[in-house]
Amino acid sequence: MTDGRREGRADLEFDVDVDDAPAPAPAAPGAPWPHAVPDAAEASRALGRALAGDVGALGAPLAAAAGALTGLERGVLAGAPHPIDTAPIRRGAAMRVRLAVALAGAPAGREEVDAGAVSALLGELDALLSDLTTLAEDAPEDVHAELAALRASLAAGASAVSAAALRAARPAGSD
Repeated sequence: MTDGRREGRADLEFDVDVDDAPAPAPAAPGAPWPHAVPDAAEASRALGRALAGDVGALGAPLAAAAGALTGLERGVLAGAPHPIDTAPIRRGAAMRVRLAVALAGAPAGREEVDAGAVSALLGELDALLSDLTTLAEDAPEDVHAELAALRASLAAGASAVSAAALRAARPAGSD
């Protein structure tokens, strides 16, 4: 053993920009979808807990998001040094959580949708995808594939959120 660690085992601490701000209040029962989606700060805190083994109230969607992280995302969250701006990667990891929660609670059929909340989420995603594309332009070759995987996952999530919102807003009988 050296420096208090067992050989072959890395004791990683994850840094996901957790602050001391209180968690947002849960949405009122009956609030329209996507009411249960955590904001970016809460998603970051939840991801930090999940990476430490506690998925808490977000359960399966959080576990799935944490399990889908690329090695690059895990390294960034663990504080590994990188020669690129890691903020968009951190935001991308938190957005994975937000998308997983949104999609887990997506309406199966016609249901009230908070169009403003959907639009805001998709707007954040669009800006994040743009930031990740810009980051990839200057990033070393060895991270291109993982940045592409993150962007592809987030773009697929955006498409799925849009589809869920359209499905829920479709007039009865138009199936």
